[in-house]
Amino acid sequence: MKKYKRKLIPTNPMNIPALESWLEDMAQEGLFLVSLNGYGGKFRQGEPKKMTYRLEIPKYFDTKPPKKMEEIKAENRLGIGRYRGRENDTPEQ
Repeated sequence: MKKYKRKLIPTNPMNIPALESWLEDMAQEGLFLVSLNGYGGKFRQGEPKKMTYRLEIPKYFDTKPPKKMEEIKAENRLGIGRYRGRENDTPEQ
């Protein structure tokens, strides 16, 4: 059985560096991002580890019409992109 915790975002969600830092802090506490909205996040509990989170903005952002809000939420996005985490010993792609 998976255990989840919900946390409120402690900063303005448009402050991308602060949000990425907060997600990294959560991973060091053993909380790993499952989904995120403008107010908070849902985290899976696990063993604490160092992670790096970055906002990925799709290349098609300016060329395709916006998706429905349900699709955006399902993709763990805040409207313009998706946050991805990786362990710090994994090279960036």
